[in-house]
Amino acid sequence: LGLDGLISLFSTDKLSKSPSAFDIERLKAFNRAGLAGTDDRKLLKLSGLPEDTGLIEAAAAVKNNAVTLKDFKILIGPFTGDITPGDEARSILIEPYAGKVLRAFRDVVLKEDRLDETNYNAIMEGVKKASGEKGKRLYMPIRCAITGEIEGIDLASVLKLLGKNKVLRRIEAFI
Repeated sequence: LGLDGLISLFSTDKLSKSPSAFDIERLKAFNRAGLAGTDDRKLLKLSGLPEDTGLIEAAAAVKNNAVTLKDFKILIGPFTGDITPGDEARSILIEPYAGKVLRAFRDVVLKEDRLDETNYNAIMEGVKKASGEKGKRLYMPIRCAITGEIEGIDLASVLKLLGKNKVLRRIEAFI
């Protein structure tokens, strides 16, 4: 609605006499819904990012997890170029088990033609078998090495969006 339309709908008779309450969680829910419903190209423009095909796909994948535009920028960060792991990610990557997991992951991925949701479970099973790790000790080194973050969208989507070559380059940097 334009300003004139809003003015025509406003009436003091419709104001509630009960005190207003500020609910930050409800505000966040509204904001999340607003971002999720925003066009991917518009989100990229608001973030100052180019509207290339890869980023449009990444925007579509990450926008539902963002509460604010700042969150969106953080979530799309791994898809915009090189990464710099944060302190928490670095602390995981220096653990002795991380190198073993990353080497196993690299070896399994090298045998794959592509990375996507259809072969993700088989890849992770192969890494689990080769490294002997499971749970967070299996997934976190991989996430940290390819995104620089300890959380984000599901790992299968990350692998698909980045592609085999970029994933392998990022993994190699931490082996």
